[in-house]
Amino acid sequence: MTDEDLEQMVSGAADFPELPEVAIQIARLTSDLSAPVKDIASRIESDPILLKRMLTIVNSPFYGVSGPIAKVTDAVSLLGYKKVCNLAVGISVQALFPPEKAHGFDYAKFWQSSIFAGVAAGIIASRIPGDQPADVFSAGLLQNVGVLFLIRNRPLDYGTAMGMSRGQNVPIAVAERESWGGDHAQVGAQLCKKWQLPRLMVEVIRHHHFADLKEDVPDGTRGIIQIVNLSGVVADVLEDPENGDARALLDERGKEFFGFGPKTIDQILDKIPPLVFCN
Repeated sequence: MTDEDLEQMVSGAADFPELPEVAIQIARLTSDLSAPVKDIASRIESDPILLKRMLTIVNSPFYGVSGPIAKVTDAVSLLGYKKVCNLAVGISVQALFPPEKAHGFDYAKFWQSSIFAGVAAGIIASRIPGDQPADVFSAGLLQNVGVLFLIRNRPLDYGTAMGMSRGQNVPIAVAERESWGGDHAQVGAQLCKKWQLPRLMVEVIRHHHFADLKEDVPDGTRGIIQIVNLSGVVADVLEDPENGDARALLDERGKEFFGFGPKTIDQILDKIPPLVFCN
């Protein structure tokens, strides 16, 4: 399936949620570092639910703040301008979907796994020398957003791929490519384009299954794509600690990507706090 086919599939979906205007405005601010902090603060504060969820995450054990953060401006001082923008966009996307089961799909479990991945991406990035992009949390959080589109708009295709993945013990992206010609990562990238999210986010989500598909990644993005890929495997292990195959893959990729040994992997797993929010 070509990019044009995927774009048409996403743009032609009649009932798929649109990103709220406030989130689109915030996404645009990520590329305008000259915009006053009060602009991002006022946009977040205009949405009480977004404000509450953002402050909940910022005050979670993940960030280790010494005292409660009650204002968006304080969050910007703690995390930085781009991190706050990207966190707000990620939370806004989550808010588009039901917090519980709907039509046989467990949205709560999906978002629990997504939040684990987002937090894991931030922890992994903190252990790698050099500055990492501010988008790592949101990219980890949203890496599988394409699944939500497929569940709503092509449930038979996704169900067939899931059956193939489990029956043949192959990664879901591989099964998707074989069964219907595309994969949820490509769909997620098209969604991010439709929602006018930053270009880096689009590319990271598009390629985050590169290791499963044995594909190359664009120049300059390998590090963050590896971070997001590894964060997804971390989430798999946290969802099912008894899954020896997932843990073996986590150890293998941690060593291959960043030279992490099993002790470092254990430290990453132990550092991820309980579920921060789901509704």
